[in-house]
Amino acid sequence: MNPRSLITTCIALALVAGPGLSAPDAPQTGFGKAATKAKPIPTQPLPQAPALDRSRGKVDSKGAGKALAPSLRIDSEVVRRLEPSEREPQLDAVESAYDQFKQARSDYQGKAISYRRQIRVCSGRSYSSSEQAEAGCEGSDTVAECSRKLLRRCTSAAATRFWRAQQTLARRAQGLRSAVDEVTGFGG
Repeated sequence: MNPRSLITTCIALALVAGPGLSAPDAPQTGFGKAATKAKPIPTQPLPQAPALDRSRGKVDSKGAGKALAPSLRIDSEVVRRLEPSEREPQLDAVESAYDQFKQARSDYQGKAISYRRQIRVCSGRSYSSSEQAEAGCEGSDTVAECSRKLLRRCTSAAATRFWRAQQTLARRAQGLRSAVDEVTGFGG
């Protein structure tokens, strides 16, 4: 249902129902023999609104005692301002950005798994003195310092792939955010 017909339906129902339901029209409550009529909604006189001075956009205190109009049609300018545009939003950019984001997320998850696996493999093996030297370990390094250097060297390729996937995911997320903001009108 489009917004215009929804508004029209709501207004029509409000006009038909009036300010309250009378007892014969009241909804039933309960089931079977225990069903009883619901108490009617108490009706109250309609409030009187102060008059609005359209030229200044302020409430006119002199019009505070005026009765409301017996019949009122919604101002078309109010409807125009509230109604969503009839043109279809350009969702192709959002769908494309979402597809790119999903692909980047999948790639990121795969690279994260690969990087964790490489860390476990590298941390589970022993390193010769030549491998320690190639990693930049020196005789004065502590075990923790040399371990970091060995792990960094052993996992460098997997770490680089993971870091690139992480950067791509961040760019795709920003692209998706921008595409959604463009369609919804949010974001400056």
